Amino acid sequence: MSRIAKLAPRAKDLPSSEDLIAQLRATLDCEFSLPELPIFSVLFEGWTDVSYIERAVELHMQASGKDLLAIPPEISGVDGARIGIFTPGRPGDPARGGVSQMVRLARELQLYVFRLGVFKGLVFVFDHDEAGLEAATKLADLGYARDSNILTLDPKDHPDACARKQVVVEDLLSLRIQKVYFESASATCSVDYVDGNLERYRWGHSSKPLLRDYVLEQADVNDLQEVVRLVRRIRRACELPD
Repeated sequence: MSRIAKLAPRAKDLPSSEDLIAQLRATLDCEFSLPELPIFSVLFEGWTDVSYIERAVELHMQASGKDLLAIPPEISGVDGARIGIFTPGRPGDPARGGVSQMVRLARELQLYVFRLGVFKGLVFVFDHDEAGLEAATKLADLGYARDSNILTLDPKDHPDACARKQVVVEDLLSLRIQKVYFESASATCSVDYVDGNLERYRWGHSSKPLLRDYVLEQADVNDLQEVVRLVRRIRRACELPD
């Protein structure tokens, strides 16, 4: 009696690494309004954060001659490479970021971080508040490492921040520049005093863009020292020389 051999079903062809990278580019563009991310990339909750980083780096460069976003060519393989700083936007709206988009992006990037090794350094930076800390925990549950892939504006790491518990990016600005702006503009904010001494401005959402514009124009490097400290933390997280 003849026996008919049955062929095993052919395994579905797996996508090539090139196809996966192409998928990533499309996802970044369509879902997050982002360009292709460089091998060293940092993600922030909003473009205001990015603006402060860029200005702090610029002022530090003017004062010291050192570019805090520069990547040594022996690490990057090319001259002039820099750490990329971004905010994940929403489809068709790059201006709208937020914590939820940071978490979504982290999920999308898991394959590329942990399996394909696309990035040499990838850091998500969150405010040290309830929403930011919750998001940081979600990223840790996804496999991202604290102090390497995940940073918060922890007051332990920012001793001159204007807050001692929950820290947002405006708390990294000097009290001086915030006070000057507060006294020169009609701004929505509340003010915290401790033992009769001014400690913190709590800026209303509508006032933050105007504060940002003022700081970008009027601040000196001393007003952004805690922002500079944050960039140094990012370099350490990426294992780049300081």
